[in-house]
Order: sequence, then structure tokens, then C-alpha cells
Amino acid sequence: MQSTDAVRLLTETVRSGGATLSLPVTTLPPGDDTPKLAGVDQLIGTFTTYHPCCAPRVTNIHRIAELIDGTVVPAGDTFSLNDAAGERTRSAGFVPAPAIVDGELEDQLGGGVSQFSTTLFNAAWFAGLDIREHQPHSLYTSRYPPGREATLDWRSIDQVIHNDTEAPFVIRVRTTDTSVTVGIYGHTGNREVESVTGPRRPRDNGGFRITVTRTVKQDGAERGADTLNWTYQGLD
Repeated sequence: MQSTDAVRLLTETVRSGGATLSLPVTTLPPGDDTPKLAGVDQLIGTFTTYHPCCAPRVTNIHRIAELIDGTVVPAGDTFSLNDAAGERTRSAGFVPAPAIVDGELEDQLGGGVSQFSTTLFNAAWFAGLDIREHQPHSLYTSRYPPGREATLDWRSIDQVIHNDTEAPFVIRVRTTDTSVTVGIYGHTGNREVESVTGPRRPRDNGGFRITVTRTVKQDGAERGADTLNWTYQGLD
């Protein structure tokens, strides 16, 4: 029974001078005593990237953002961006847009979703999470941090993040006409993350080699360090 129906019946009973009222009830199962967001109390990592408005790739960025927003990754579980977003198809809301394929730009369904992947990667990077799989682009794009970016291709190139904390984390996403922001909420206590990007070491065709290092501290003690090395074959 709806609450409005119960109020109506109660009102009618009182107005008619009645002393008792019987209402049908529905027995519900007990609630979950371990809510899936238990322990989430911090913004542990966030990042924003920017882009020009209105191009088809923006449609794809917004669509993958919609699909991923609100995703919860329990403690100890692993998140796959490809698995969570699914194949980029027209029926799923994606459109053709330029993407780097074998070092060349060509239209591809879902082109541009690497901007979301890059934004998510950096949020996870600065959260100190265990990023088990990712791959930068072959050509460098100036809107992304060099070395700290992640392309995406269905069943070929993925981004995989392991939740190595004792609490779940939830991915929240906000978009505008010219930006996408990823925030990761969870609990890492007083974890500190230091990221250092080394100098660009030039290669042929405008490419360069870059090294990025990350040091993660927990309770003031070093928890671990990561080093990313990547060579860009040129500029997009």
C-alpha cells in the first residue's frame, strides 16, 4: 500500500468516528548490513582535462562518462574500463570521431574516449591506487600530461585498476562543454602521493622519450614507487 493511501484511510476513519483501522502491510527483507559504500569518506583522487567544445569526440567523452559515473569497486576487486563501459557502438550512443590508429588519425566509433581514460588514469594515479594495465598513445597530444595518459581500444587496450585499499571506491564524473573531471571517493587515510615528470628527451619526427615516477607514502612511510617510461613516435 502507498503511504498516501494509508493517510487517506486514516483520515476517513477519524472523520467517521472510527476507533480502529486495519491496513495491509508488505513484509520486506532486512536491509544490507554491509552497505556497498561503507568506509567511503574521502575524495582520494581527482583530475580534470580540457577540450574544445562541440566536436563529435565530445559526444563520446560524455557518453563514456555517463556509463562509468557511479561505478563502485569493492575492496580487493579489480576495475576494467573496457568491461565497465562496454563496446563502443552506435546503439550504445557512440559516434564516429578521430582516433589514433597505427600512428594515423582516422574516424572510429568512440573516438575521443581516451580523453576520459586519461582523466581516470590521473585520478587513480594521484589516489595512489594500483594501476595494473594502461597504455599511452603512440603520438603525443598536448592536452594530456606527457607520459601520464592512457588510450583505450575495445578488447585491445584497456585500463585496469586494482582496489588495494580496505574500503570500496566509487568513481564520479562531471562534464562540461569543454572539460571532464573524474573524482574517486574511498578511504586511504593520510596517504600521500608525489609525482615527478622528467625532461623530454627528443627523438625523430618530433617525438620524445619521457619518464614519470610516483612515490606513495602511508602514515609517513614509503609504501611503494612506480616508474613509467614511454617513447612518443611524434606529435598528433
